Amino acid sequence: SGRPVEAHLGLWHGLNWPLLMSGLVVALGLFVYLNLDAAKRLVETVSLRRYHLNWLYDTFVEGLPRWSDRLTLSYMTGYLRDYLAFILIWFVLSVGYALGAKEGLKLFGFDLAPLAPYEVVAGCLMVAAALAVAVLPRRLPAVLALGAVGYLVALFFIIMRAPDLALTQLFIETVSLILYLLVFVHLPELKKEVIGWGQKAVNLVVAAASGLVVTLLLLSGNATRLFAPISRYYVETSHSLGGGNNIVNVILVDFRGYDTMGEITVVSVAAFAVYALAKLRLGKDRGKAAKE
Repeated sequence: SGRPVEAHLGLWHGLNWPLLMSGLVVALGLFVYLNLDAAKRLVETVSLRRYHLNWLYDTFVEGLPRWSDRLTLSYMTGYLRDYLAFILIWFVLSVGYALGAKEGLKLFGFDLAPLAPYEVVAGCLMVAAALAVAVLPRRLPAVLALGAVGYLVALFFIIMRAPDLALTQLFIETVSLILYLLVFVHLPELKKEVIGWGQKAVNLVVAAASGLVVTLLLLSGNATRLFAPISRYYVETSHSLGGGNNIVNVILVDFRGYDTMGEITVVSVAAFAVYALAKLRLGKDRGKAAKE
């Protein structure tokens, strides 16, 4: 009732709800006792029907697997697009909630360089190529459009004076593009599935919401400064401590020397593996030629 209750003992508390409820129970019990035969027939009649607690319990236990199967089949559709939509919807809800929480979203305090006109043009071309991947009807043009996105990323690395990243991006993008083309050439022509406007609308909303959340996440992360960026330390000490004028080279060789050594080790191990496989194949071919 929202206020303290004072409890006290007494032989008579007056007419109140507990007394009325007790009297009702006594009266009901007396009525059942006086009409015991009729009460027994009523209980037997209800037990033969389906409206009793045992029936409710059995129905729930037996129906639980069927309801579980229906629920599972409602989202386990067998289509990758549906599973991807579920993942992205959860990403939008969880990350969007975190960004919308108290002091979670920060869209001010950017430390960004000014955009040149050619950078704006390159960005618009990247957006156009990404949209082309989704709307082109055939696989080969879509793969080429996807490669265009990667090459435009390399162009941005060149604009930002990161030749090592640009070279890596160009190499990876070229190899990936060639592999995609080799694989898609040998794939059978798939039957195009007709998607209704409802599914298209859901895909559009999920894609737009995912892109918006990722954009806000990146902007908020860029505007959040918990401590001074380490890039200032590199600018101030690359020449005095590393003895080089190229900051990128000094970072890779001196400040991140062990990381670079690890990367070179991985590449070297892969190269030895390729050499061993090639030599093994050449040995088999020579043995076959000798037998012939």
